Amino acid sequence: MQKQVDAMLEKIVSKRKLQVGSKARAEKIRTYNFQHDRVTDHRIQMSITGVAEFLSAGETLQTMIERLQEQHLEDRLDHIIENCIVE
Repeated sequence: MQKQVDAMLEKIVSKRKLQVGSKARAEKIRTYNFQHDRVTDHRIQMSITGVAEFLSAGETLQTMIERLQEQHLEDRLDHIIENCIVE
């Protein structure tokens, strides 16, 4: 029993370390390309046009927020499924 608990804790710690990352400059979250009028969110590999609309909280921002929420829900469900113990 203790071995199972230790293994689960080690798995959780390992996943948390992966989520935090190294905080290096190369770990981009979002890029604003004004020259090409494009916003790219690297976490969900989504690019949209209309930087000004995005920055003024327009429809493009809402679209990206919805996609980020969908991805977050998918990630949470994957986490639950991976950690489900069936005896």
